[in-house]
Amino acid sequence: GVLGPNGSGKTTLLNLLGGLLKPTAGYVRLDKKDLSTFSRSVLAKKMAFVTQETHLAFDYSVLEIALMGRYPHLGPFQIEGPTDIKIAREALKITGTRDLENRPFASLSGGEKQRVIIASALAQLLQTSTKYEFGITEGLLLLDEPTAALDLRYQLEIAATLRSLNKNQNTTIVVATHDLNLAASLCDQLILLRSGHVLKEGPTLKVLSAETVRTLYNVEADVRFDENSGYLNITPISKSPNA
Repeated sequence: GVLGPNGSGKTTLLNLLGGLLKPTAGYVRLDKKDLSTFSRSVLAKKMAFVTQETHLAFDYSVLEIALMGRYPHLGPFQIEGPTDIKIAREALKITGTRDLENRPFASLSGGEKQRVIIASALAQLLQTSTKYEFGITEGLLLLDEPTAALDLRYQLEIAATLRSLNKNQNTTIVVATHDLNLAASLCDQLILLRSGHVLKEGPTLKVLSAETVRTLYNVEADVRFDENSGYLNITPISKSPNA
């Protein structure tokens, strides 16, 4: 999880991790290799990026959106084949959107759209392990504010989808978010950013505290472990008097 106030560098960090920006110093490594040594097509088979907003020029169907994730696996002038369609449908199934495949993307709710976009990212990462089975081998999924503008129900659905991908599909997930409770319930490790610098990093239970929330956001908050959920619960109380 990557946390921080607006302008702290969360999206910039994701863009660096995804190879969309080049670092001015240092390097980014994937599989112990410098990111710059990978071709774009090879990199696209190893990681997928889900941005805050998706704008489409045409009204594609849900299945067509999922199939867009197969582009890195196609050769020049090649179109999607039966295997690509199977993988796209498997990605829709994993995200609980298989029954929507013939629906126009524009007709979906916000939560449904977000899950379909995640399905497209999964279709990008899914590989054929046998003729009938598909899986992800150490795939990396980068998400920028995946639950922004979603109501509580869809926030929970997206969080459940991401947990399942992480646990059952060998997917490493990096989430940039303003939602402290989402980060607390979803992430094992956190990076806290402020003004382009790492304020703190480490295991969620150690890093996320009332003190760090105060330093990060200038907000007083009640941070405590919830026995029922098994996660930290963060409740903002007031603006910090020193803000």
